[in-house]
Amino acid sequence: MKRKLLLFLLVGLCPELQAQTRLSLYEEFTGEQCFPCTATNPGLQALLGSNTAKVAHLAYQSPYPVAGPLYTAYATISNARISYYGIATAPQGKLNGTQNGTGTASPIPGHAANLTQSDINTAYATPSPFNLTVSHTWAGNGDSVIVQISINTPTAYAPPGAAFRLRIALIEQLHYSIPPGINGERTFPNVVREMYPNAGGTILNSSWTMGQSTSFSVSGLVPKYINKESANIIAWIQNDANKSVQQVALSTISAITLDASAAAIKPIARLQCAAGAAMVPSMATLRNAGTATLTSAKIYYRTDGGAPALYSWAGSLGTGGSTIIPLPAIAVGGGNHMILDSVVGPNGGTDVNSGNNIAIGPVNIFNTVGVNLPIANGFEGAGGAIPSGWVMYDADSNGQNFVVTKNIFGGNAGFGNSTYFLLHNNYYVPAGETNFAILPKGNLPSDKLLSFALAHAPYAAENDQLDIVYSMDCGNSWTSVWNVGGSGMTASAPTTSFFIPSASDWESKAIDVSAIPYGAIIAFRAISDFGNSLYIDNVHLYSPSGISKTPDLHSTSIHPNPAKENTTLTFGLSQPDEVRVEVVDMTGRIVQNIPQSSYGSGLHGIQLSLTAMAPGTYYVRVHAAGGTIVRKMLKI
Repeated sequence: MKRKLLLFLLVGLCPELQAQTRLSLYEEFTGEQCFPCTATNPGLQALLGSNTAKVAHLAYQSPYPVAGPLYTAYATISNARISYYGIATAPQGKLNGTQNGTGTASPIPGHAANLTQSDINTAYATPSPFNLTVSHTWAGNGDSVIVQISINTPTAYAPPGAAFRLRIALIEQLHYSIPPGINGERTFPNVVREMYPNAGGTILNSSWTMGQSTSFSVSGLVPKYINKESANIIAWIQNDANKSVQQVALSTISAITLDASAAAIKPIARLQCAAGAAMVPSMATLRNAGTATLTSAKIYYRTDGGAPALYSWAGSLGTGGSTIIPLPAIAVGGGNHMILDSVVGPNGGTDVNSGNNIAIGPVNIFNTVGVNLPIANGFEGAGGAIPSGWVMYDADSNGQNFVVTKNIFGGNAGFGNSTYFLLHNNYYVPAGETNFAILPKGNLPSDKLLSFALAHAPYAAENDQLDIVYSMDCGNSWTSVWNVGGSGMTASAPTTSFFIPSASDWESKAIDVSAIPYGAIIAFRAISDFGNSLYIDNVHLYSPSGISKTPDLHSTSIHPNPAKENTTLTFGLSQPDEVRVEVVDMTGRIVQNIPQSSYGSGLHGIQLSLTAMAPGTYYVRVHAAGGTIVRKMLKI
């Protein structure tokens, strides 16, 4: 049965006659799906972090542009505050309930980037009519909290029409090894997880006499996912008549006697190669987050949603101590997986802080059982999931990686107006970030092409890079066979906004990867220079000579070949069909495009002009309804 909130009011305690220094409140509306938040938050958090004596910060995760898991966990609270202030976008912020910040008005008033040091100094210098203190203790088995509040007024305070409310919020410092949303953020300070008794707060007197004092004791439920070693209480007095915040107070983090923490879990190797499933040993880090010596604990570990295995630990860990525990190997199939461990039963008792009991570590198993070419994927089939056989390898294990996703702002942005694509988000990841999108293992012939669609726009002069690489030692080392960087990726114009491709921004590439030896694994390697987003779609690895002649397309040849100025492409059709032709250079750029046209059955010839083309090797791709045939052509 849900425990009811208890509220006790005690009046008449001895007042503090000295005024308390004002602490301001900055309420931020942000979101784990919000790309502009990723750009704004580092600067905002640095500013607030250097002014903790002047301003307190709290964050409501919002559903802009779309809802994420952090927002969904406590949507009722966030929605109430969003409605209270009329917030429609993120990142937004309110200083003491009424101020938007006096910095640059762009892009809109209230944008979190508008808060300045001058705003904070001005608010700090304004006297507060209230003294406010707050403390908290965890109750029961950690499923509730008791909050103690004390308020007094050094001077009389009775503004006309006042509607004072006391608001109490449970806030938590969040850090994830894997970003919970799509914008790449992993650290979320001062996130509001609950409000007591609710977002509406508790009604206070509208007028106060000099020395008047009031105390509250409020108890409420605590969500089980809260990590109590990084959670505390923030309380503030707000005048709902004009939304102005009068005073703010923070409690100190409360120590817990018995608290075992799953600090980390890591596989022995992040990328492993195996013919099907692999046996993966891992290392769990157990930490004592409590004040009592930890002598025993149970560790349950599993992959994804599989059945857990149990490891019983015994030893001696003092407060703050940690130990690394080798866990027995578990079987993991091919693809991207998460290893999870959960620590329970410290010293045979109850852990009142279940919020730090789970750790997650990624492991990637590359299936070395090869398949015959072609290998093709447009990323549409699994609704945003990683396609079978592909591995997205986060090389530095920091949670930033290639993702299969779609345009969350609405409308299709993939190649050919498709929904899903492969994204490396250079717009929000730091320079030097390197990740791999590894193709399924192919039985590689001597001649092979890798074609794909690419979209990218420069931010300014940054040199984002894309390579085609291969490895013969399961990713311990990589060899590049093709690369492109900066403005040379595509012809799209530079933009300082987050780049989302339109149909005209996609460019088709066809790269000769014949130099890659048999037995290699092939990958796209993206290296961020903190430029702009990079998109890949419509990937096709195939052998030109290995493509079977289709029922509709036969007798395909080029003569003369080599050629200097002109040559003739000849192809035969067994029945009428629509045919288009592309000539592609060694960088994958289409240098000549013959639009789709109708042809009858029989032999046909198309003259290709080579005069504008530089000497070198090209590929001629003939597309018909039944398939595609590729022929190599040499310009001399």
